Amino acid sequence: MKKAPVKSKPKAVPAPRPPKKEPVTKAPAKAKTTLAETFLRQRISLLSEVLDEAGRRFLSRLRREIEETEDALLRQPAKKQDKAVRLIDALQVKPAKGRRKDLKKLDLLIGELQKLAEDK
Repeated sequence: MKKAPVKSKPKAVPAPRPPKKEPVTKAPAKAKTTLAETFLRQRISLLSEVLDEAGRRFLSRLRREIEETEDALLRQPAKKQDKAVRLIDALQVKPAKGRRKDLKKLDLLIGELQKLAEDK
């Protein structure tokens, strides 16, 4: 007797595996905000507002002084005007760095120019 040929079953293709999932980590529990932290945040916010206001007023004052000094220097003799130009040209600041010392140098220069404009 002949054996009937055995039909082989088609091999099943394994399904692609899903990517491995990252282990679920819990978010750190929120720490309760203490009263001291609340007060600190309020004070820092207030400090920021005071800085903005002081900066605006400082710049406004310097601009006003520059305008007044310019008017006074234009009424001075050429010799004093030349000296003012040399003082301004000697100024060495790096405004991009936003340094306090640069603001101080500008303030001092404006003061020197005012003195020069007032001297007769």
